[in-house]
Amino acid sequence: MRKATCPTSTRNAISPRRAPSPTAPTSTRGSATGSLRRSDVNGKLAWKRHLGKEYSRFDLDWGHASSPVLYRDRLILLCYHKSSSYLLALDKRTGKELWKVDRGQDLKSYSTPPGDRNPAGRCELIVNSSENMEAFDPMTGKSLWKYVEPTRFAVPMPVYHDGVLYVSRGYPQRAIHGAAGRPAR
Repeated sequence: MRKATCPTSTRNAISPRRAPSPTAPTSTRGSATGSLRRSDVNGKLAWKRHLGKEYSRFDLDWGHASSPVLYRDRLILLCYHKSSSYLLALDKRTGKELWKVDRGQDLKSYSTPPGDRNPAGRCELIVNSSENMEAFDPMTGKSLWKYVEPTRFAVPMPVYHDGVLYVSRGYPQRAIHGAAGRPAR
């Protein structure tokens, strides 16, 4: 495990808090401060970026916890923090930005957005945040739908099963919601 200093708190100093995204023959790892590295199976560095320096510092209460999501040729990163909130897609081979969706300040999320197929068969990247549940097109970053219900700590990952989207909004809510079809905007 690699140690890094988190700029906002010493309680978040050990990193990473999330799983790497493996895809043969490479692996992508990130840290709680925004450092991102992609390497081959032998550990040779393919590219590296530092999102905490390039875009905005990673300043989340319990440290950044969302894992990188691989969708086709894209590496998608959910970076919803106090100072700046955004969803970012990078080319998995080069690390270059493909699209970025800015969401302002004070949206928080500790969840990893799953890329699931909705009942119509379309892939949706579903983000559980402190203000809402929102689905995005993983190819373009376009918002597809939104379910507004604020929560203090958005941690759980939503999941589709048999045409129903199951969602737990996180602490302090305890309810599990289920919605068949497409939620209203």
